[in-house]
Amino acid sequence: MIFKNTFKLLFTNFSLTYKVLIYKLLVFFVGFGVFIVIAEPTLSFFKSVGFISFMTDEMTIMFAEINLTNIFVCCKNILFEFIDVVKIMDANILINIILSSLSFLIIYGILSNFSELAVLECLNSNMSSKTKLSFAKELISKIYKSFLMIIVRFILSLLFIVALAVVTYYSFVLYDKLTGIEQAVIPALYLVVLIILLSLQLVTFAGFSPSIIVNDDKILNCLKIGFVTIRKKFLRVLSTSLMIIFLIVVGNLLVSILTLFAGLILTLPITYLIICLFKIITFYESNGMRYYVGDTIRTPLKKEEQDKFNKLKYIL
Repeated sequence: MIFKNTFKLLFTNFSLTYKVLIYKLLVFFVGFGVFIVIAEPTLSFFKSVGFISFMTDEMTIMFAEINLTNIFVCCKNILFEFIDVVKIMDANILINIILSSLSFLIIYGILSNFSELAVLECLNSNMSSKTKLSFAKELISKIYKSFLMIIVRFILSLLFIVALAVVTYYSFVLYDKLTGIEQAVIPALYLVVLIILLSLQLVTFAGFSPSIIVNDDKILNCLKIGFVTIRKKFLRVLSTSLMIIFLIVVGNLLVSILTLFAGLILTLPITYLIICLFKIITFYESNGMRYYVGDTIRTPLKKEEQDKFNKLKYIL
């Protein structure tokens, strides 16, 4: 039911994708603008050593025939070339690239994720009472809790981030060492591992943000409640997460191939809404809470059993 209702509610709440798109684009341009200003010395250095022209050539090759292997190889070549360029940087340029990159990651990473609690509040209101809330108003009212949630989740997600970085790097290294069919399967295997890691990360924190909205408690209490809630149906939630992440990754990859990445401007906010729906529906289902799916009220099995028990008590 989690999987099915996630996509049912996607259509009834589809207007949120446009609000998320506009907000994330604004935040991206702000973050990118700050990055360009701070990174001017680094960009000049990259241009002088030919790194920018190298990136342009790699992207041209990739766009000539977009597929999983070409995307994988392009990312590999750019990463290894970047590592070689970093080795010849002086201290001032290295500090500049660290500061400029951190400025973008902090501005975009934090501000863009402010939208999560706002989206979840709108979804929660619609699912619980079919009431529509203002996305902008909820965005502003949830700033403090959003900031705390992002910091806590980032710290706890470092293990997943490191694991993903290690898997990515050694996948690239292994690709260069192998030949023939063995080399050809590396991008596909990397995609499988990526889906598994993303699914585990999603499941681990699936109950965190919804518990902030539903319980309106302290951040650490909500984190604990989220863990306990997901643990009730961990295997079911994990299997659903794997299916959703698989569809999201493959769907975005196909859109990238068919539209030369242009279609991602719409599919990425849809992806974001799907993830938010998965989290709030998982929280509802795990706690046995009723919610609206369109005009129908969904009553989880746990709640049905409680209702039957209460009726039996009344009869007795």
